[in-house]
Amino acid sequence: MWLQFRVLVLITLITIIHYFDRNAIAFAIQPIEQTLGLTNLEFGWVASAFGLGYIVTSCVGNAFVRQFSPIWVWPISAVIWSTVTMGMGMVKEYHSLVVLRVILGFTEGIHLPCLLKIIADWLPANLHRRSLSMGLFGVPVASIIGSPFISWLIEMFGWHKMFFILGILGWVWAIMWIMCFRRQVQPVREQIFVAGENTLLLEGERPWKQILSSQSFQISCFIYFVFGYITFFMLMWLPGYLEQTYTMDIRSTGYLVMFPWFAGLIGLFCGGALSHRLLQMTHDLRKSRSYTIGIGIGLSGIAFLGVTFMPPLIINLLLISIGAACAFVVNIPIDALNHDLFRNHAGTAQAIMGFFFAFAGIVAPVSTGWLVEISGDFQIAIGLVSSLSIVAAILAIFIQHPELKKRSTMH
Repeated sequence: MWLQFRVLVLITLITIIHYFDRNAIAFAIQPIEQTLGLTNLEFGWVASAFGLGYIVTSCVGNAFVRQFSPIWVWPISAVIWSTVTMGMGMVKEYHSLVVLRVILGFTEGIHLPCLLKIIADWLPANLHRRSLSMGLFGVPVASIIGSPFISWLIEMFGWHKMFFILGILGWVWAIMWIMCFRRQVQPVREQIFVAGENTLLLEGERPWKQILSSQSFQISCFIYFVFGYITFFMLMWLPGYLEQTYTMDIRSTGYLVMFPWFAGLIGLFCGGALSHRLLQMTHDLRKSRSYTIGIGIGLSGIAFLGVTFMPPLIINLLLISIGAACAFVVNIPIDALNHDLFRNHAGTAQAIMGFFFAFAGIVAPVSTGWLVEISGDFQIAIGLVSSLSIVAAILAIFIQHPELKKRSTMH
């Protein structure tokens, strides 16, 4: 039990550090642009470069982790990405920063496969969902904690030293992880799993054709792309948007950015609870999943549409917070819908859908930078966020019919 507790604490810590390292650059957008002479478009490419590396590793990560133990793969990758994070504090020009961001994405892409494998092999079944939820909660929680922390580091020590300090955190975690497993290197799965229980998200068969042929799943992939677009827009550009639009300092931005992410965390909880409750009441996947997803992403689009009218800061922050809360309503219901439709192949479906989320991580930062560069402000870029959300809502509410596919669910 003590080992399981330590594992739970350590996977929580590395999940937070993981998001610190990948998103810290968003808070240093102005000093980096000033120091390296970057345009908003060039910064967009820097932000998108992470996704280029991440999408490669996320596609092959599961197979790699199965071949080599995550006990060693995880700390080694953490040391590498932490070293790369330190390196970003020493760059002198644009292309070096792009290359380092690609490498950072490539090495951090192994995080989720390692997380899932460790949960499956080392934690009891009653902790699986709680542990996995940390992957879902990682973005808003790490942003709530990281926004004031990272902005404080930049203000106190400068953006160069900020990257170095964040890199040290990964090294410290790797040492703690190795110390935790120095005497026990064999999984304890046989001791803690109920006999015959399925391993979490690890299937042998890969029914790609059946999954991809589902219209409900195709719509879910587009919605997940839109959800990813909103998420990466907020991660990479929200601090810069507030700084450039309202001429704010980094410390103030760090505190204000906490509110949308806190709202996102509330939306994440509420979306899961509402969808689960509706399923119990109606036993209807369309009403409990698709309608919840559609209404959530639609309200998010309406809120972001209000942002394009450039209201006063307080109103703007309120609209962005509502947009974030409603967008994160989507997360748990859309993951649950995969399990409803494909049950024993939910992990495969999630991996496919995760590709579209990762692809959004490439598209959103650079498209935002390009639109800001050509228009001179963020109105068109935020209008695109709103438009995508409204289209996703229409598809979910009026076209997605998951109950029609449930009869042919694969077992």
